[in-house]
Amino acid sequence: MHMYILARGIKDRLDRFVNDLLARYYPYRYDPKKPKGKVQLAVRPVMLYELVFPKESYKDVLNLVQPGQGNKRPREKKFLWTLRKILGIKKIPDKDFKNIKPNTDIYRAMVGILGIGIKDDPVENGIELL
Repeated sequence: MHMYILARGIKDRLDRFVNDLLARYYPYRYDPKKPKGKVQLAVRPVMLYELVFPKESYKDVLNLVQPGQGNKRPREKKFLWTLRKILGIKKIPDKDFKNIKPNTDIYRAMVGILGIGIKDDPVENGIELL
């Protein structure tokens, strides 16, 4: 069974909450012919990050993060469209995904990354307001 929750708070408090969840084990039958064992409560974060950087570094950040494009299924397309509307962002252009170069600068094993969208910062007196 899966339960989805939203949690919000100061990072160290959230980390402690997650650690306390990870300390829980529940009865589980691995094999119908054997007695029940225990299974650790699995905590799988689904996180939304806003990365803030100068516009001129867009391609560098895209290559660093290497997000997936998504939009493969109609339901996913609708969800991403709705999320972009709520956040006030636009879709990452398809052509930008084609120019991503492989890199190993950051750890991403067993991490799924989906590119949701981008937004330009306002500019005042020629200065980008991050």
